[in-house]
Amino acid sequence: MTSAPILELQSISKSFASSLFRPKQKAISGLSFTCSEGQCIGLLGHNGAGKTTTIKTILGLLRPDSGSIYFRQKPMNHNHRQHLGYMPETNKLAQTLSATEILQFQLRYYDRSTDITLINNMLQKLDLWDHRHKKLKTLSKGLCRRVAWAQATIHDPALMILDEPFSGLDPLGRELLTDSIKNLKKRKKTIILCSHELGSIINLCDDILILNQGKLVFSSKDLLDSHSIRQYFIKVQPSESALPPMKWEKTSSGEWISYFPDYELAKKSLCYCMDKNILIHSFGKCSRFTEAFLIDFFHTTKNKKE
Repeated sequence: MTSAPILELQSISKSFASSLFRPKQKAISGLSFTCSEGQCIGLLGHNGAGKTTTIKTILGLLRPDSGSIYFRQKPMNHNHRQHLGYMPETNKLAQTLSATEILQFQLRYYDRSTDITLINNMLQKLDLWDHRHKKLKTLSKGLCRRVAWAQATIHDPALMILDEPFSGLDPLGRELLTDSIKNLKKRKKTIILCSHELGSIINLCDDILILNQGKLVFSSKDLLDSHSIRQYFIKVQPSESALPPMKWEKTSSGEWISYFPDYELAKKSLCYCMDKNILIHSFGKCSRFTEAFLIDFFHTTKNKKE
């Protein structure tokens, strides 16, 4: 059973005038999508596709020309935005403050108790404890990104918007942030994740949206039915032996691949291939998407939905 959407955009459009004598350019056009509780939604697109405008509209920094935004099925207002958290692409935190001071200010701003235990737990969880009293201007970019994550989540928001959260993080920082996102999903928090790192998007996101020139050109929900038959796969190397009587597709690298709707049928077919001494290249569960599949929607010359 699908839960009621926590966020819903209905036909949002926004245009900007580049100059007095030129017509307005549409940044987003008729954009509609929903986010449910506990989902991680990937919001992708080429530079200038409309992602930043979409984020600013949700946050209330821009007013849409048309369309509506709903939070928990009610028109979005200032009070609802108290339940949002935002991690921008570039750090915009006061450089003369320490991590502890920033978190204290964040809690006061959202009328939350400035419980020092809560702040200390956050700093320890993100390996910021030894840097808690240092001014941000003395910290590395990676440590500042961790402070930005703490600032976006310390008030326990229901919906978080993360814009390129992995930028500037070392491998340990990336692992820490990835685990934090997974833990938030377990706690039924909703996340909108904007990133050009498709691998992270594929691994973390439940649904994927792609914008192209201000329009929604891809939604993973559109492919749920067509991909439901591709739950498992067997990939084999070319062989002189005849291929088993299954539906095979030849890959670009020369192997043959076959898809199956469930594990038992895939396992039975795998045993058949092994009995026929066919060299198995790989066997496993399908990912719904690949980087090669998604990147095709980024091309500005191939707007899929006019």
